[in-house]
Amino acid sequence: MDLLQYNVSYLPREIGFNNTSSICWFNALLQALLSCTQLTEVMIEQSDKFTNNYMALAYIDLARKLRSGADISPNASSELLALFIKQCSRLNITPMEFTASCVDEALTLFVQAINNPYIDRLFCTKYVGSLTCEKCKKNTRAKFDVIITRTSTEKPFADAADLAAYMRAHATRCEQYVCDCGNKNINIPRAELLTMVSEIVAVSFDRRYLNSCNSIVPLTLAIRARGGKMIHYKLVSTVNHGGGHYIAYGFRAGESYFRCNDNYVEQCEYKTDNTVFIAFYSFVELKNE
Repeated sequence: MDLLQYNVSYLPREIGFNNTSSICWFNALLQALLSCTQLTEVMIEQSDKFTNNYMALAYIDLARKLRSGADISPNASSELLALFIKQCSRLNITPMEFTASCVDEALTLFVQAINNPYIDRLFCTKYVGSLTCEKCKKNTRAKFDVIITRTSTEKPFADAADLAAYMRAHATRCEQYVCDCGNKNINIPRAELLTMVSEIVAVSFDRRYLNSCNSIVPLTLAIRARGGKMIHYKLVSTVNHGGGHYIAYGFRAGESYFRCNDNYVEQCEYKTDNTVFIAFYSFVELKNE
């Protein structure tokens, strides 16, 4: 298994972004992604592959300036968002309502809009799904990729092992599935089994559930691989939501942890709370256990 490791040399310096036209959700998403060093490393090293992708080139330019100390406009985030929307249109990606309620969908679209197989590999976790037609009872298994794993469970995550177990196997629901028999199944149960993990694992949490059951968002994650090895991850950033507003937490140059609230950025303690909406885990090492 050949995975690109988290590399602190690609962490950016801390900077804030102006919140123009209620884009705190995109500011937070961008700040969280900048902590994912594998994304920055691959995009910079593969910059010649993005000749006609102005959104990707703007992200690369921003990442380079954040590493070099060059001046950056506080409106860089809103400028990147405009290019993101244009890139979605150019690729005929189904547009979404670009609002605060869809930041998890925005992550998926952002990766798709980069439109590069190396970036897809960084984010895409592979599953096998199994579901049964409600009419003919035929069971179907299919492989699929997800950029973000959505947790939907009434069992609290007491520790990192609980979250890893959920990642390996869990039940979810399929919004729509048309069986070979012609029956259209709506919102039916689907069992999902993990087959391959990525360098960057993004997990979304139901914040209402985190509040009600004292479930935690762990700082580390370890997933068992073939041959008795364990794939180890560390939490590098989060997108948090509270009071109708999004902020981010993430590592910056020197591995200091920062709270990023639009254009106000301050160093803080490395921890999580029940306002986490999306957690980003980066691969750090593969160990024999």
